[in-house]
Amino acid sequence: MIRKISPYYLYQLAGWGFVLSAGALMPTGFTKVLEIEALAGLISTHLLRIVIIRAGWLEKPLVRVWPWVAAAVLLTCIVAFGIKRAGCFWLTEYTGGLFPAGVFEYLLLLLPWTGIYFFYHHIQNSRRECVRTRELQQRVADMQQQCEASGTDMESMMATLQRIASLIEADPDRSREEITEFSKLLRSGYMR
Repeated sequence: MIRKISPYYLYQLAGWGFVLSAGALMPTGFTKVLEIEALAGLISTHLLRIVIIRAGWLEKPLVRVWPWVAAAVLLTCIVAFGIKRAGCFWLTEYTGGLFPAGVFEYLLLLLPWTGIYFFYHHIQNSRRECVRTRELQQRVADMQQQCEASGTDMESMMATLQRIASLIEADPDRSREEITEFSKLLRSGYMR
């Protein structure tokens, strides 16, 4: 049985594959460096995603978490540059570039990545919320139809429930009797 691949992985591979394909336009000596750069970006953005999910930043408003996200992106750029520099040191004679320029280079890649990631999840959450709202509205409409069909009134049902809720503290035995009577009423109304 084949499992469905998450769109996240497809987008990651497509994005960093695009960075690698840009290497076809560069001189041949830079292809290994570009491969290391793409691998470092893939690893670091995946680590950033884990941090975003574990910290719960997707569920919170971006206005509250943007300083943390900005700090995480900057730290991720530093980590990516470190991975690139170590890979370049071991696999090529290239040193990986200067620290500020290398971090800025990754910053230019990771800022749009982070923006797209948050925007994508915002759209997904909005869709889920719309579906949930529609389902709740449908449930309320169904309940109202059932109440009308059974001859019970929604306002009287709510009044009965409020009376039972107030009796729970004052007279628990009487509230049990009220709940039993109310459930019999509901059953008989819906059985018609």
